[in-house]
Amino acid sequence: MPKETKIERWIPRDELPALLHRLADSLAAPAGTTETELAVDARMLRRFDLGLKPSGEGFSLKLKVKQDLPDETPAVEVVAGADDTGGRPAPLEKYERLKKRMDGSFAALIAAARRRTLPAESLLDGFLADSERMLAYPGKGDAQYGDYRQACEALLEAFQAQDPERFAMRLQTLDALKQRCHDRYA
Repeated sequence: MPKETKIERWIPRDELPALLHRLADSLAAPAGTTETELAVDARMLRRFDLGLKPSGEGFSLKLKVKQDLPDETPAVEVVAGADDTGGRPAPLEKYERLKKRMDGSFAALIAAARRRTLPAESLLDGFLADSERMLAYPGKGDAQYGDYRQACEALLEAFQAQDPERFAMRLQTLDALKQRCHDRYA
């Protein structure tokens, strides 16, 4: 279920950089670690609109953020007797929403690789968690899931080794697998 936040305020010119830094820090922070009105989880973004108009000695600021609420239950948790599902898989979120979020995360990973840097750990963690959720969907490329999981593990290993070049190569491998799967199943 989407959550929408709207902020409209006037801000003095000298306070604008600090506000934008807090917003950027919120986007880079792991989910749930920022407790301000500017708390935004980049992995859950559906829409982000920021408007600034000069107004006297400051700016008129309008911020509109729409983000998906996190699913509190793992997508494929199956434990008989652990809850009231009777051992059935927990419900999956809409596939299209998951894929849209993954597309955004993947684009950010590609951007980091092009800069020859490693991405923020929270970005990679979110992408890998979403990748695991994606593998729970039947009929969406099951035959490719094993290769995809291995490519994700290799990507994580390159990140943990703090090797931007190897990370970029592993990301290219993952991109090729993604393209092959999308060509066949999309």
